[in-house]
Amino acid sequence: MRKTKIKKILEIVAGIGDVLIFPLILLVCLIVRICKNRYSKQRVFMGTMCINNWVYVAEALRKRGYFVKVVVWERPMHEKNVPYDYVFSENKIFGIFRNNYIRVDYFYGYAIFLWSVLKFDIFIMPFRDRILDRCVLLGKLELPLLKFANKKIILNSYGSDIQTPRKSLSHKKIKYTLLTGYLEDTGYYKNLDENRILRNRIHCEKWADVIIGAIDHLDYLKRVDVVLHMRCLDLEKFVPKRVEKRDSDKLIILHAANHRALKGTDYIIKAVDALKNKGYDIELIILEKCPYEFLRKKMEEADIIIDQLIIGAYARFAIEAMSLEKPVVCYLREDLFDKNPIWRECPIVNANPDNLVQVLESLVRNKDMLRVLGKRGREYVKKYHSLEYIGEKLSEIIERLD
Repeated sequence: MRKTKIKKILEIVAGIGDVLIFPLILLVCLIVRICKNRYSKQRVFMGTMCINNWVYVAEALRKRGYFVKVVVWERPMHEKNVPYDYVFSENKIFGIFRNNYIRVDYFYGYAIFLWSVLKFDIFIMPFRDRILDRCVLLGKLELPLLKFANKKIILNSYGSDIQTPRKSLSHKKIKYTLLTGYLEDTGYYKNLDENRILRNRIHCEKWADVIIGAIDHLDYLKRVDVVLHMRCLDLEKFVPKRVEKRDSDKLIILHAANHRALKGTDYIIKAVDALKNKGYDIELIILEKCPYEFLRKKMEEADIIIDQLIIGAYARFAIEAMSLEKPVVCYLREDLFDKNPIWRECPIVNANPDNLVQVLESLVRNKDMLRVLGKRGREYVKKYHSLEYIGEKLSEIIERLD
């Protein structure tokens, strides 16, 4: 009870803070608007949601001459080595206040916003957890203020920032979608406020200069200006390694289950058990919430990678696996292929809970095919998820901004 009262009091104080700081923020935006010729399209701000992929996107832009900073509020435990440019929760003063239930986030938000408006011209952000998104009153004014200051806003959906599965997927006559996983995990789904996500998404779509979307995110976005799957990596840091000869011919299947219901982990366990009962010498390794370095090591040692069987699209885990020349099994929804045309070239082995046993059995019986799929996977990543490709595409988007 005491913490709840303190939180309410602090929210009131934060609201007063929004009112008091607004004239200064508006004045700075006006000055920047008047002096807009001081800056160019070469200065890019990315943040403030913790999205590790943006470190690579920033690197892709830097290779093309852009000045880019990736600023995030917090760093998850498993991302301790991700080189974000600045993590505010790791600031000592920030930590002291936060641990004492003082929402210093709001006041840091003011500082980040003023600094970024003065320093950057292009803002690449998700649909939520933006700079002022945590503010009681200024959250709704963040994008209009950026527009007033003549800044360009590029929004790229992350996933949970735009997903409204019950509102957007319940009418689809498809057996497996994101909604399937959410309904299986009622504990997770009940905390999802779809009305709030929808209102915020509509607001953001109104103010953005460009909205970039792809994969299953296209189920939710009403406005998409560019279809581009912006996840990318540095292929020089993802070099396939020769797996040391093992004592047995056992095949290792790796699955990373950060959310079992959405990944279809239980179906994977049942499928592997079924193959073991048929006499196949295979081992399933399931990793959850482990340090990235350990996950990477296990990826390099695995023979087959299984991503997910429910959502209907691939993401970073599958991309990294393909870059390491690992064959990937993942569910790609048939109705999304036309919206994601690059999938026509994707060597991912498409599987769902209904046919996983048959798909895995065909792979286990044909080791030569595993090598072929691995080679094709790296070529696919080089073509559509490399720093060079994403850097070129995003640079084209930025340069087209008026």
